Formats: sequence, C-alpha cells, structure tokens
Amino acid sequence: PLEVQAEYVCLLMRLWARFAIGLPLGNFLWHPIAVFCAEIRKVILDPQGGQSARSRGTAIVAEAVTEVGPYRSWSDLLDPKKPLLSFLEQTFTWLAQSRPQIQPFPLEWARMPAIACTILDLCVDG
Repeated sequence: PLEVQAEYVCLLMRLWARFAIGLPLGNFLWHPIAVFCAEIRKVILDPQGGQSARSRGTAIVAEAVTEVGPYRSWSDLLDPKKPLLSFLEQTFTWLAQSRPQIQPFPLEWARMPAIACTILDLCVDG
C-alpha cells in the first residue's frame, strides 16, 4: 500500500537530507513520494518564498500541540475539522503553483502521517 511505502520513503528522504548522505538513489529517485519529498523540500526551504510556509507550519504545530508530553494520534491531528489538515492541503496547492512543471500530487496524500510529518519537519527544523 502507498501509505506504507510513504513511511519508508519519507523516512529515507529525511535521513538522506538531514545527514547529507551522498548515496546514489538510482531508480528510487523517481518514486512519486521521493519526488514529492524532494520538491516540497526545495519549496519550503527556499530562502525567499518558503519563509511564510515555515512560519505558518511552526504556528500550526504550536496550535495543534499545546503541551508537550501527552500522546496525540495522527488520526486526531489530521482530523478534517482541525487546522493542521487545512495547512497541509494548502501546502500541496502552493507546491503545485510554485512548481508548475511537475504534475500536481494527489491532495489526499496530505492525510498520510508520513507526508504530514515530512512537511512539518521541514517547517519546524528545516
């Protein structure tokens, strides 16, 4: 299932970026989720246009997690009535507008915890 693939692909992409691991990716580079991770990273970490997304993402995390310690499930955090999912969906729309040369990614990917975690990690930790 794509959601399980997303967990592994997003984790690997985050590790490779965080620790500057210079391994060749081969065909893995063209996995749709790997492409998404690479593109969202470019857009969010862009010094010019990405600052507002990083600020909004950090604010959304602070709003969603008001106190450190208690466990929060992804199903609760990604509830359609809560602002986190709206932010993630807006980020997908922004990515499509910022990178028109690539095919837009499915909006339902915003509901995948691995994708949400990747976007929020970029916003909070860069």
